[in-house]
Amino acid sequence: CVCPCWLLTRGVLHLIDGCVDIFIFNTMLSFQHLSVRARLSIAFGTLLFLLLAIATLAIVQLSLANQRFDGFVHGIQARTLLAATVRTEVLGRGVGVRNMALATAPETIAKAKALTEAAHARGTKALGELLQMVQAPEVDAATRQLAEHIGTVEKRYAPVALRIVALAEQGQRDEAIAQINEDCSPLLLELVAALQKRFGKKK
Repeated sequence: CVCPCWLLTRGVLHLIDGCVDIFIFNTMLSFQHLSVRARLSIAFGTLLFLLLAIATLAIVQLSLANQRFDGFVHGIQARTLLAATVRTEVLGRGVGVRNMALATAPETIAKAKALTEAAHARGTKALGELLQMVQAPEVDAATRQLAEHIGTVEKRYAPVALRIVALAEQGQRDEAIAQINEDCSPLLLELVAALQKRFGKKK
């Protein structure tokens, strides 16, 4: 027993196929009756349309590539460079703190203090820019959480480092060294470890 629905569907498909064949035949027949000039005009118009379509596609792809590159330069790369700057200044500040605690000559302590304070200022500025940058809507949650974690650790570490600077400047070397061993070094290691993590996902 043959299903009537299947017979109807088959009939419709045959009808569509016949209509398409008739359309193609009529088109070819009409094209054959055209003059050479008309044929060349149609061929040139078709070629021009294809060239415009290819050019449009190329422009769109180039625009998308530029957007991806711009997103990389001002996104992942910019955050990575800022994180590297923060890490460099944090390490520089750590070295300055250590040098102040170990130095005995007043002029050496003064130079170490100047370097420490300069590194602290540059690092604070770079960290502020990083924290502001990760608030952009296109930044993923993991990157934002990492930056916020770095900011939290820095808030704990910076007062300790500056307190050691004050102790060293006052000549309290033993207290300064004790602070380095007990509080400063663990926080510095935690901060540097966080700054070494990857700042963003490639898309």
